[in-house]
Amino acid sequence: WIEEEQRAHRLYSTLSPMPSFHPPVRPLPRQPGQQTQQDPMGWMQQLAQKDDLLLWVTAVIGVLMPGVIYLVYTRVHVAYMRYARRKEATRLAEEKAKEELAIFYTRGVKGVRPAKAEGETVEEVTEEMGLAERRARQLEEYMGEERPKMRSIEEMRLDEFGQFKGFAIFLVECSETGHALESYEWFLDWLETVAAEKKERKRLQTGEMKYAILGMSEGGKVEVNRAAETLSKRLRILGASSVVPDRNFDKECEGISIHADELFQVWAEDLFLAIDRFGLEEEEDEYDDEAESEGATEGEESGEESEMGDVPDPVRDGMRRRKV
Repeated sequence: WIEEEQRAHRLYSTLSPMPSFHPPVRPLPRQPGQQTQQDPMGWMQQLAQKDDLLLWVTAVIGVLMPGVIYLVYTRVHVAYMRYARRKEATRLAEEKAKEELAIFYTRGVKGVRPAKAEGETVEEVTEEMGLAERRARQLEEYMGEERPKMRSIEEMRLDEFGQFKGFAIFLVECSETGHALESYEWFLDWLETVAAEKKERKRLQTGEMKYAILGMSEGGKVEVNRAAETLSKRLRILGASSVVPDRNFDKECEGISIHADELFQVWAEDLFLAIDRFGLEEEEDEYDDEAESEGATEGEESGEESEMGDVPDPVRDGMRRRKV
């Protein structure tokens, strides 16, 4: 039975050989039509290993890159210069708007007359004009070549007034009781309406406006000009700032022996000086940094000037070349 057992074992070994775990030495034969899997990065690596291609790519980049940089630089430079010119034009227009002068007057009780066109010569002052209009023409004549804007409050264009940023001079004629006349009362009501509405108030440029108000009446005996006071209050609500205190011409003339025209001349001169000083203060605020950097030099020059004596400067003292 031992021999039979050995014979059966040999037969079993022959029929079912043990599997081999060693890899084959040679690749297995490929069947026809069968495709092998290739690494997708293999062809790129082979292409990159060729020195000729890399040299060509480097040469193309070296030739094109300066041109691309130059084109980008020119485009950026042109855009910047366009922005700088537009910014400078806006700044100059803003400064010109802030330095603009305008006289707003009421026609009074003498009736409505056609308004003077801008740039037209100064009209001759006649008795047919209201008191405020006559004073406005005199003030325009004092200014000489400056040619301020002349606007009648009765014919006021609200869109133009809302965008005004310069110096506004109001000559307001009231009734014998001191109240506003019916011809321009609508303008005071409009200011009150705009001041009450926040959205409408933001659209206006009155926050940049500087103003002066001179109230008067045809009879010259009004103690309190309520129309001028109401106008001043509503302008301050809208953000405008006063250059000089509000004046009542009737009150100024009371008890004074000098002629009313001479008194008006004095008021006009004080107004012009105040406007010039106000403009100089704004310019000094803009150049504070430059003044600090030149402080040492100015200190030496001020010592020399103190020895020579104080010489008045008509520009820094706010004296314009006006025929007052």
